[in-house]
Amino acid sequence: DDENGQSTTFQVVIPYNADALPDLVCAITAASCNIREAKSHTHVNGSVTAVNSFRVQSSIGMCDDRLKARIRKNIEDILSIPGSRYEQEKKIREIRPRKETAIYSIPTFVKVDQNASSRYTTVRVETRDVPGLLHKLTEAFREAGLTVDYAKITPYGGSRAVDTFLIQG
Repeated sequence: DDENGQSTTFQVVIPYNADALPDLVCAITAASCNIREAKSHTHVNGSVTAVNSFRVQSSIGMCDDRLKARIRKNIEDILSIPGSRYEQEKKIREIRPRKETAIYSIPTFVKVDQNASSRYTTVRVETRDVPGLLHKLTEAFREAGLTVDYAKITPYGGSRAVDTFLIQG
């Protein structure tokens, strides 16, 4: 937790599966949280493990024990209960985006580099930082049949985000 209760960090270590990152992002977003930073990568140590770290900020107040419990429950549900994802997706659709505060627009840039690695394609997205952005991006990758093996989410000044992904598929 940060010193004034505005954000908290969750680390989720689970057996690797291609849908883990989109599922975890869905669970956190459905708890009315903004993901301020995320790192996800896979480890091979006898078995394949996904290590996911999220710094989250409540969109409705402090990161208190009730909010942390709700995030944990959402994560447990989405990873273990069939159909839970559908219910959490409904919650996300009900979240109202924050009101526009900037008087300027932030253009979206997407850079795809297939030559940066022999194993991965690098996708870098620079755009306006809005609630649910990481959820939308990971869902787009999932729907395209792509697997995110690494994600680094970096917000800048509360209005702009630079998200970098290593994908396969």
